[in-house]
Amino acid sequence: MRRLARSAQPVGALASLLVLLSLSCGGTQKRAINWRDDMERWFSNNAVRPTEEPRHMWSREEEDLFQLRVGAADYVAVGTFRMVGVYSTFSSAKQIALALRTSEVIHGKLDELIDKDGELMLQLTPSSEDFRLAVHLEKHLPGNRYLVFLKEQPGPGDRPILRWALYRDDKALLAEVRAMYQWLAQEKTKKKK
Repeated sequence: MRRLARSAQPVGALASLLVLLSLSCGGTQKRAINWRDDMERWFSNNAVRPTEEPRHMWSREEEDLFQLRVGAADYVAVGTFRMVGVYSTFSSAKQIALALRTSEVIHGKLDELIDKDGELMLQLTPSSEDFRLAVHLEKHLPGNRYLVFLKEQPGPGDRPILRWALYRDDKALLAEVRAMYQWLAQEKTKKKK
């Protein structure tokens, strides 16, 4: 039977605030936390699902992952997706990406990462389960808004690889995330004075 995280939520919110407080006390580095190998699980480029369980049904592990993502994300945004495919001459997709069009940036500055069409490209690997699921659910992508946590992973050369985790647009979850990052911004402003 699935363990519910109902009692873990207040503790989880406190944990997020403590992580954000520790980040606000740090220096002026660009990233909240530098990439570590264990973050691959936190920012797993998870599948795009048209539905998601309400937060009170999350397991303790799902709640813990959410808190880690809040504390470590370089960028947090809300937006919609569309599927982008590059096809070979044999009509099979050899590369696919999700194009994120942001409607709100909650944390970080995405301006440098947005292309000329106003979208941020998130690559999917054609052999991955996420690729197959995303292709299957492509009809659900338009019109659905997602909360996206993004983390830069060092890549070849100077170009980082963006890793992400998605959540369905949920008013209560968005309100909590906005409040946490607003609080962080206020703490940083106080510290500068």
